[in-house]
Amino acid sequence: MDHTSVPFNGSDLKTVYSNMTLPFEGLYRWGFYLYRTTYDDQPLWERYISGLRQRAMDVIAADASDKVAEMQQCFRITVIEDKDTLDGKSIEEVQQRFNNWVHGLSDDADEEHEIPPSIKRDHVRFYYCLFVDAACLASMDDTQEEGVAPFVKVITTEMLNVPVDEDDEWEPEGEEGTVEYDWMYVRCDNICNYYDMMMNGFQWDRQYRLCRWPEKHAWSR
Repeated sequence: MDHTSVPFNGSDLKTVYSNMTLPFEGLYRWGFYLYRTTYDDQPLWERYISGLRQRAMDVIAADASDKVAEMQQCFRITVIEDKDTLDGKSIEEVQQRFNNWVHGLSDDADEEHEIPPSIKRDHVRFYYCLFVDAACLASMDDTQEEGVAPFVKVITTEMLNVPVDEDDEWEPEGEEGTVEYDWMYVRCDNICNYYDMMMNGFQWDRQYRLCRWPEKHAWSR
C-alpha cells in the first residue's frame, strides 16, 4: 500500500499510523527485539528497560493521531535475555544470532510468541534489533544530570541478506561490509520515531552517515 495516500491526522509516526489503518486480521506487532548482553547490575538493568519502555509509551501517547490506543497496544520491546549464552556477546555475534533466528521462523503466525505471519511482519522489527551492553546501561546514569536521554544500540542485518551475484563486481566501500557499519546509537526517547523513519525503506546508509561524523553519536529526530 502507498503510505502517502493515507491521511495521517497529524501523526508524527506516519508509517506506523498508516499500518494501523490497514485491515489487519489477527496478530500485528511493531517495535523491537532487544538483546541483553550485560548482567552485572540487575537494579540498573530494571531501571533501564523500564525507562526505555516508558519513553516509548510517552512518545506514542503524545502523538496527535486518532490511533494512539492501537499503536500502544501493538507496540512491543521483546527482551531476549540469557546470561549463559548472551553475557558479553559482541554486536557481530548478536547480529548473526538474530538473523539466524528470523530466518528460522515459520511463515505462519505464532500467537504464543506474538509473531505475526510472514506477510504481516514489519521489515524493521525483523531486520533490526536493539542491543544493550554495559555502555548503554551506564548512559542511564551518565546523562541523568545533564537532562539528556540515555541511548540504546541498534543493529541491522540487512547487509547479511543482500543477494550475492557471482558476476557482480560491486564491493563495499569504506565501512560498508564491516560490523562498525551495521550498528548505530539511538536515543532511548527516539526509538519510536526511529522505527517509523526506517520503515520508509533504504534508510540505513543515510541515517548512519548522519550519525557518523565527526564521531559516532546518537540518532535523534
